[in-house]
Amino acid sequence: MRFTHIFFDLDGTLTNPREGIINCIQEALKEFQILCPPRSELEWCIGPPLKHSFIELGAKPNQVDPLIASYRSRYSEVGLFENVVYPEIPGLLEEIKSRGIQLFVATSKPKDYAERILEHFGLSHFFEEIYGAYLDGRFTEKVELVQQIQSDLKLNPDQTTLIGDRKFDIQAALQEKWYAVGNLWGFGSRDELIQAKANVIVETPSDLLNFFS
Repeated sequence: MRFTHIFFDLDGTLTNPREGIINCIQEALKEFQILCPPRSELEWCIGPPLKHSFIELGAKPNQVDPLIASYRSRYSEVGLFENVVYPEIPGLLEEIKSRGIQLFVATSKPKDYAERILEHFGLSHFFEEIYGAYLDGRFTEKVELVQQIQSDLKLNPDQTTLIGDRKFDIQAALQEKWYAVGNLWGFGSRDELIQAKANVIVETPSDLLNFFS
């Protein structure tokens, strides 16, 4: 299968953002005196848009925007660097790019944050473009973001794929008839990716590279 355009999710695919995201969620909930679950029970918050996560965590509708503002206040200065690149990722990107394939990032995270993270960890040069949400709330839903990308770039779906660890990535790719690859080194389970109807599921970055070989 020959792909010309490969899109990567960020959180749970290129980097492990667990510490930063959970720390910021905890601080925001504490500020608004909302009972916070243990850290081990917050990993499901990595991937979905923040507004969905805060509602599930007990926020009232009128608290969601202030909670997001509180979260971003810490995240923009500290949390985005409480992050770790998955060890095999730089080599994976280098090898795929050397084959003449164009690489992109498509994340529900604000574009500004994504650019700063990838620059900080020395990954930005691998990508033609980094697509992300706007701070005003546009494109926080992955399906909307990918729809906009497809509309702008007019990609051949048969030669385009999106790699991500959550159902949101798979659903967004399939909506535009892209090839949907689910990865298991992030935060989504195999069952989640199967139920989302991923075209293929890979366990490690090495498996992903073998898939593209």
